Amino acid sequence: ELTYTFEKIQQDQEFQFYASGFYSEPYKITVLSRPEITSLKVFVNFPPYLGKKGEEIENAGNLEIPEGTKVTWKLETSNTQSGIIGFKSSGQENQMQHFEDQGFTYSQNFQNPDQYWIRLANSESENKDKINYSISVIKDQYPELVVNQMLDSVLFKNVYLGGSISDDHGLTQLNLNYEIIKGGKAATGVKSIKIPISKKLSRQDFVYHWAIDSLKLEPNDQLNYHVQVWDNDGVNG
Repeated sequence: ELTYTFEKIQQDQEFQFYASGFYSEPYKITVLSRPEITSLKVFVNFPPYLGKKGEEIENAGNLEIPEGTKVTWKLETSNTQSGIIGFKSSGQENQMQHFEDQGFTYSQNFQNPDQYWIRLANSESENKDKINYSISVIKDQYPELVVNQMLDSVLFKNVYLGGSISDDHGLTQLNLNYEIIKGGKAATGVKSIKIPISKKLSRQDFVYHWAIDSLKLEPNDQLNYHVQVWDNDGVNG
């Protein structure tokens, strides 16, 4: 038994067998080209409420993005007729849109972390190894509120409120909410007073002087109140 090994064939190759003065008919080894990525660009468009300019990332598939970000992939490939992108969260594969010669694109918004893969194919083969990446999603945190109060213990006419508010991306509103209880029953619905804040600062202090004598409270009336803060979360509200 005789053997011969063709090492690392890069292109088509023809050959014949020769023995005892005779040649066999010609044979041909055809090299099939696998599809491959030549360029990967990822465009990230952040939620408008963040006020951040979109970014373009080249040749990096692993991402860390804020919640609600829209991601667009643009692939340049060779020897490729179709591009597929699949996501672990759904288990589904999606056909990427074909553009130009061998370019492929796909867009999706993300609320939660995920993993994805890209699969390329032509009429003869697929890319040798599945291309896997991960997406980390940074959740918009709840705003934080710290309140201190000082009561007018002599005339009971004033309440002084002070404290701090903060959020990871920004603040929109700070309210003092209150209701009056008479005879164990709510005499009024919940009413609100807006406490001025700056929407440009994500961390700030506040002070508010509340003249409660204007409420005309009577003996045995009960006043319930609390302070409420809103962030600017444009994804979850």
